[in-house]
Amino acid sequence: QPRAGETEASALRLYIDTPKPATHDMERWPTCMRQTLRAGVTDEAEGACLVIPTVNINCEWDVCDPATHSRLRAMPSWRGTGHNHIIWDYIDHHTIKYRTDEALFLKTSMRLSDYRPGFDLPAPLLPNGEAARVSPAELAAARGRRSLLASFKGVCQSSSRRPQLAKLHNGRDLIMVCTNGGGRGSAQHWDYKTLMLSSVFSVAPAGNGLHSFRLAEAIFFGSIPVIVDDEVTLPFCSVLDWRRFSVRIRQSQVSQLPQLLRAIPPAEVARMQTRLAEVKRKYFLFPFNTAMAILHLRVREAQRAAAKGDGGGGGGGGGGGGGGGGE
Repeated sequence: QPRAGETEASALRLYIDTPKPATHDMERWPTCMRQTLRAGVTDEAEGACLVIPTVNINCEWDVCDPATHSRLRAMPSWRGTGHNHIIWDYIDHHTIKYRTDEALFLKTSMRLSDYRPGFDLPAPLLPNGEAARVSPAELAAARGRRSLLASFKGVCQSSSRRPQLAKLHNGRDLIMVCTNGGGRGSAQHWDYKTLMLSSVFSVAPAGNGLHSFRLAEAIFFGSIPVIVDDEVTLPFCSVLDWRRFSVRIRQSQVSQLPQLLRAIPPAEVARMQTRLAEVKRKYFLFPFNTAMAILHLRVREAQRAAAKGDGGGGGGGGGGGGGGGGE
């Protein structure tokens, strides 16, 4: 709805296309989006400021329909360029598997070198299972019981840095275990939820792609995420300063991780935990609302820039996916 000082014409209007996504686990996504964003959604593509296609949501295990680009160009609203169209991409691969012309990306796995500040919107992978259902009472109880410095539990692909993490396991305050065997500890001895609620830091290394579910899971469990990746663009990096509530290390620094974490003063850890809870509540509980709010901000800034005649672009961007940002 138009805010104070805005007219009907200047408010953000979003159109979500009608074809059902071909990807089975995304069939309900358009309906969910319409329900979540109902105040800003229009039923007419012609009257929309932004359009989300659904014909492109067809990729299974990084394999996409080769006719996707043709289907996008066949949309009347595409008009040969894809201007003001949002390509929603939730697959592991760091690049979009089909041509998108000049559309912007709302994507969960994106390299820093591919990210276009002020234009694209890096998004989080949503937490699975218990992380999404952890209660405020459980988080409150965990606040004074985080006896582990850091933890990781997951599949350790041989091509990733995860086997290196497993070598840090000491069975005391560093629990780093592989569910597919290997390493110094046995994964079956550690319950995942208990581990996350007992850890001050949770390591979120890359998985099959540049990202993994552990980043959002750490946030939802109240454990400060440790990002082990040189290339991934962090979610909502144009408005979030990730340095205030996470730790990011290069892949070459994995062996130094215990020393790096122990060097963080307790007062700084406490500040990071407080900010982490705020970020979860304000940005991650309803990530699509956050994404649309950022786009709304950019549209309004672009309108103000155009009114002043300075030719300003997307606005609200910058921030550098490496961890800086607005705030």
